[in-house]
Order: sequence, then C-alpha cells, then structure tokens
Amino acid sequence: FYNGVVIRSGRTRRVAAGTAVRIAAMGAAMVLFGVVLNLDGALAGAASLASGVLVEALASRLMARPSLEDLSEKGPQGEPPPTYGAIARFYYPLALTAIIFLAVHPVVTLFLGRGRLPLESLAALPVVNGLAFLFGSAGISYQEVAIALMGRRKEHFAELGRFAAILGSVLVALFACIVFTPLANVWFVKVSGLTADLLAVALPASRILVLQPALTLALAFLRSVLVVDRTTAPATWATVAEVSGIVLGLSLGIFAWDWVGVVAAAAGYVLGRAVATVYIAFPAARALQKSA
Repeated sequence: FYNGVVIRSGRTRRVAAGTAVRIAAMGAAMVLFGVVLNLDGALAGAASLASGVLVEALASRLMARPSLEDLSEKGPQGEPPPTYGAIARFYYPLALTAIIFLAVHPVVTLFLGRGRLPLESLAALPVVNGLAFLFGSAGISYQEVAIALMGRRKEHFAELGRFAAILGSVLVALFACIVFTPLANVWFVKVSGLTADLLAVALPASRILVLQPALTLALAFLRSVLVVDRTTAPATWATVAEVSGIVLGLSLGIFAWDWVGVVAAAAGYVLGRAVATVYIAFPAARALQKSA
C-alpha cells in the first residue's frame, strides 16, 4: 500500500531502499535465529522471512511520510474518492489473480512427483525458479512503473513500450549469459550448492526458461494498461489461461513425452506465460483504442 503511494509520487528509489532494508533484516535475523539461537533451518528461515517483511513494512511507512504530506497539502484532487464497493470491484480480480496463480504451485509439485526423476526434480525446481525470479522480478515491478507513468489517457504508452522492449532484451541476454555459459556452474554449483546429478536436470530446465523474463515483462506491461483503464477482470482470465497452459505443458511433458519433471515444469511455465500474454493483449488493445 505505501509502496504504491511512494511510486505514485515519483519517489521510486524508496521502494528499492525498502527492499534493501528487508534483505538486511533477513540476514541479521538469520544470524540471530540460525547461528546464535541455533534453531532448525526451516524455523530460522521462516522467522527470518517474517522479520524481513515486518521491518520493511515499518520502513515503507516511514519513507512514505513525505508523499503523504504532499497529499495532505494538496487536498482532494479531481474526481471524488471511490466507495468501498468501487474499490472492491476494482481490486478483487487482481486479488483473485494472485490466489489462482499461487494455487498452481502444489499442482506442479503433484505432477513432479509422478514424472521422471521426481526427487531430483523436486530438489532442483526451487533453484531453477529462484534464478528465473531473479530476472523476472524486474518485469513484475514494471507494472507499477507503467501505471504511474502511463497517464490517464495512456498517452505515454509508446515510450513505456519501447523501454519495456529494451529492458526485456537485456534481461533475456543476462539470463542467457548464465545458463548458456560456464557461469552456470558458478551459479548452480558454487552458489546454489547443487550436486552434479541435480545440475544435469536443473540446467536444461533453466535454458527453457530463458524467455520467461521477457514474457513476464510483457504481461505486466499489458496488465498496467488494463489497470489504468480500470478494467481488471481480464487479468483474472489471463491467469486462468496461464494456469491452464502450465497444466497442459506438464501433462504433455510428463505423461505423453516422458520428460524429466523439472524440464516439463519449465516448459509448462513458458507455455502458460505465453498464453496469458497473448490472451491479455486483446483487451489491452481495446483499452488503448478507447483512449485514442
């Protein structure tokens, strides 16, 4: 909530500062719970995550103070404030989108348990997803940037689209530099601690995901068009399409083609994200035509 206020006022560096605060708090908490108090790894990790989120929430509230003061000085601007009902109608498709997508994780785990090399796949998937998220997170955050800068009539769509194309190309290139070069051994073996047999299944899956950052960026950018247009329902159906694509990719990879589970999961993730991006492009195009 406070990050949205900060982004809207143009103080985007404070969001990055909040992330840095969270990481620092997580590291300090991990030392406290894992080293000093010698708690079990899972318990120490959960406590560290909770500590990081709590500290970042407090820091975000403090860093949002100048933005809130600006709002109070300006007073009510433009149209009247929305009712709770209007907020709920706008918000629930976006909330439902997150819930639906989170529900796919146990489904993926279920499929991996029935695929080839299930233990290796279950062990390698978090590392593969972690690397993909490292580059995909920039695309996810671009939605907030585009919402803040696009303009009510979407007059800055072209400029934001060109920047998204450049950013997507850079993210894909950086991802490829890791998974298609000797840096893969550094990341997966030295940093992530995978053994040789786990590397053998994690590397092909990661290479399949190389286009995922660009697809994530495109999907987030198109969602921003709908949010600015205050038409959020298509975002939910795009997520339904994405989950359907993931399940289809997993079904074909595991049951029809007998792929290693984590490789089938990677293919399903890419297929699902591509399907969602294509689906949401049509309502986004209609929203842009309305503003033309």
